[in-house]
Amino acid sequence: MIVNGTPFIRIVIFNPLLNTRYPEEGSVLAVVDTGYEGFVAVPKDIFEKLRFNEMLLHKSTIVFPIGIVVHTTYTYGTVLLKDFNFEVEGPIETIDGLAEVIVGQDLLKYCKLEIDYCRRILSIEPCQ
Repeated sequence: MIVNGTPFIRIVIFNPLLNTRYPEEGSVLAVVDTGYEGFVAVPKDIFEKLRFNEMLLHKSTIVFPIGIVVHTTYTYGTVLLKDFNFEVEGPIETIDGLAEVIVGQDLLKYCKLEIDYCRRILSIEPCQ
């Protein structure tokens, strides 16, 4: 789905060790950001709802092309790409001030992604 020029996909995020999921029912729209090299980034409140803050945490740094440095906290979880029932495990990180769920290159490398801005269509499927 493309809304106002921004591509989104429906996902569900799981903390399999503490048996939590976000959202509790349904799915959340995540921004597809091919410039983000990470797996999935979530706002701090979602990170805490999933109880990731209670697990072994790791630190990382992101350097943006314009030189801004941002520090992140992450741990590992599972993401379900809702539209075709495909699960992928990877690092779920949080960044202070982040306001939306973002899917990046580390998750997208498992998918065939096509974005047609002319027709406002995004198609995504797992790699074979």
